[in-house]
Amino acid sequence: MLLIRVEKLRSPVSFDTETTGLSVWKGARPYCISFCDADGQQAFFKARKVDPFTRAVTWDETDLRKIRLILSNPRIIKVGHNLKFDVRMMEAVGVKTVGPLRETSFAMHGVNNIEPSFKLKVWCKEHLGIDDEDQKELHKATLSARRKGKKLGWKLGEEIEEDYWMASEELWKKYNLLDTMRTSMAWALLEPELEKLGIREVYDEEMKLWHVIYRMETRGPAVDMVQAKKELVSYRELATRQGVALSKSAPGINFDSPKQLSAYLYNPKERGGLGLTPPIYTDKGSPSCNVEALTLLKSDFTERLLEKRHSEKTIDFLENYISLAIPDPLNPGGYAIHCDYRQCGAATARVSSARPNLQNVANTFDTRAHRPLKLRHLFIPRPGYVWLLADYHQVEVVIFAFVAQEALMLNAISNKRDIHTESTNRVWGGRDNPLAIERAVHALGLDGAAITTPEAEAAVVQYTRLAPDNLPESVARAWVSAHGWDIVAAEKSIGIRHTRNICKMLTFLKIFGGGANAAAGLIGCSVTQARKVLSDYDDAFPKIKETIEATTREGRRNGFVSTLYGRRLTADPSFAYRSMNHKVQSSAADLMKRGLRRADDVIQKSGLDAYPLLTIHDEGIFEVNKKHLYPWFIRQIGQAMTETEGKLPFGIEVAFSVAPKNWLEKKPLKLSTNGHG
Repeated sequence: MLLIRVEKLRSPVSFDTETTGLSVWKGARPYCISFCDADGQQAFFKARKVDPFTRAVTWDETDLRKIRLILSNPRIIKVGHNLKFDVRMMEAVGVKTVGPLRETSFAMHGVNNIEPSFKLKVWCKEHLGIDDEDQKELHKATLSARRKGKKLGWKLGEEIEEDYWMASEELWKKYNLLDTMRTSMAWALLEPELEKLGIREVYDEEMKLWHVIYRMETRGPAVDMVQAKKELVSYRELATRQGVALSKSAPGINFDSPKQLSAYLYNPKERGGLGLTPPIYTDKGSPSCNVEALTLLKSDFTERLLEKRHSEKTIDFLENYISLAIPDPLNPGGYAIHCDYRQCGAATARVSSARPNLQNVANTFDTRAHRPLKLRHLFIPRPGYVWLLADYHQVEVVIFAFVAQEALMLNAISNKRDIHTESTNRVWGGRDNPLAIERAVHALGLDGAAITTPEAEAAVVQYTRLAPDNLPESVARAWVSAHGWDIVAAEKSIGIRHTRNICKMLTFLKIFGGGANAAAGLIGCSVTQARKVLSDYDDAFPKIKETIEATTREGRRNGFVSTLYGRRLTADPSFAYRSMNHKVQSSAADLMKRGLRRADDVIQKSGLDAYPLLTIHDEGIFEVNKKHLYPWFIRQIGQAMTETEGKLPFGIEVAFSVAPKNWLEKKPLKLSTNGHG
């Protein structure tokens, strides 16, 4: 390793920091930084000291001035891996990073989005043959140093990596210098590939968005800590109460053991069980005690158990939010959370987040819970602000319809009609359609299905009088015929949406690459019935089936598929059937990313007191001063987000809502912007 004076380094320059923790928000700071240029020349700087009792880091101002010769020079290209982390860490000690940036992890993802790992050392070991002995050596030495530090009363970090500074300087200096060399070599290998594969523009878009994401993380959403702590106490008390009651009912039972729980639920009373009838069986034929089964049993015991689990799940979320919230300088006395956004965190390049994962807050529904987890109300606008929420409407279905060139769906989209209603009636509607009569028989309960609404009972009475032979098919025919053979309208008249819901689920199932087993689980029917429903759907939309099969063949043949925006997605031969899903979901991700970046451009040019705050699935959230929530501003945001750059023949509709109090209590805005026509 050739160490030189920092001013001798030539652009581009890679850099990397070693820090006392993973979160700058919780006080972690860099204790060393190294640089490496394309010629392999390196420079290294270390802090004056790290206080072992407080973990406070002290830097010499002379060294910081030298570091600024690189990081604050607008003419030098800076290269990093997980660049946000290092930029933010250096900013915390007074060094701003200015000028063009390059992120190796984005390039890695662009070249091959299904790499086993995008961690720098793992990738470099695989592609550059650089071993990771430096990490192993440092890790081992740190373990020993922590044991000594604990005896001396030093303040230890939560993770081993947070205490690398405790090992010898020789080891962490070597480790740091090797990481900048790895980064430099990775970029030298990856940059030509961006051009060769024709994905430079996709990469450049990610780098434009990088700056938006950085500011979003910096601001972060405010959190109602008073309410969060109050609810934490309440849920802990509830969980304890239910736990005590359960233990009295079933002493000695481990409620987390499926075997013990199943035995207690289903064994006869004379054998110490509750003697309940299993509502669901596992694939192996054993009585199930999963969430669905417990919900269906509806006994006092299972209600308590579900309540306890729900409370414990909520406690986990609350404890996580409280631990991550920090005092908010933008709102003295308040608190905020600054999550870590992963721009290419998924194979499809959808944005994900960690510490905390805000994606699962937006859903507010844990798929393994028996009822919603109430969490969104804890996230609040700052005083004087509201949240403006812009939600892409059915974005994946719209892209799916376009990729498949399905005329009926495209026509519905162009004319702003409900795509799922139109699709449902294509399959199960239409004059004299036997499938329409079949669904009508089921909707009215004439096939033995439970009648769920008084309107259905009244319809049976009314149309039985009109059907001369009183046969179920005749009654159903008369009923659906009276509604113009529109099965969705017919079901709506009796207060249900069964067939539309089935069609909607099947459309998403097609996007996600699911088969009959998945359909059976979604619809709640046998696999045989699911195959029949899927067959009906395929018969009605042959173009969709053909396109999915063609996309799967494309993935297998070429080893990749391309999205609407030119992103290249590697097709795993074992999972080539996911090619359509990846093409659609990744196209939607790029649409969202570009829309968010353009919306930020609108904000920057407007000069208004407004900020991009969150990106959750298909929704962008902005924090806006109440006085600046102008209709013209919202329209411009909508126009920015609906622009598809000619990739679609129409824009994607964006629906706006506003949250004046908290994330949960959002109100639709009458103003809605779309790019149709």
